[in-house]
Amino acid sequence: MRSIKTSVAFNILVGLVIITCLIKLLITPSNKQNIAFIIDCFSTSVTVCSIISVLFCTHLWKYKVFKGWFVQIPNLNGSWKGSLTSTWEGSRPIAINLVIEQSLFSISCVTHTNESKSESISCDCIIDKNNQKQQLTYTYVNTPNLIYREGSPMHNGSVILDIKGNTLSGNYWTDRKTTGCFELIKE
Repeated sequence: MRSIKTSVAFNILVGLVIITCLIKLLITPSNKQNIAFIIDCFSTSVTVCSIISVLFCTHLWKYKVFKGWFVQIPNLNGSWKGSLTSTWEGSRPIAINLVIEQSLFSISCVTHTNESKSESISCDCIIDKNNQKQQLTYTYVNTPNLIYREGSPMHNGSVILDIKGNTLSGNYWTDRKTTGCFELIKE
């Protein structure tokens, strides 16, 4: 899944190059317009496009004005609170806090409970327009607090969460052969 519409991005970058070159052309006297001037125009354009691209990929992509027509992925940044319910015999729902840090092209998830911390190894947003689904998927390493490790060793797992507005819900499974579900709400 692409984070942005590449054809739109290409058109915007070409437009920025043309605009910055035209501005430089208009503010430079005609007697100073030569090959060095043309090289300087492109150098200025590359600098302007680079600065705008960095700002866009780190911050500007989150604004609603870019959603849908340009940016394809939802902004999941922030803290999500909820519960984890395991299929492990005798388990009860456990309070969890999921912290998501996201830029336009990267995402990481860290889950905290009273007993452990899970950190994502691999993470992605899946947008399936045909089935009208948005999902957050990630693989993680879980590290229990030392006092719980005898009954709950370190392990790996995977999660698939459906994204519906300010809620995330879905299932997880681990290499300990345990499974369960998450229910989370954005704070």
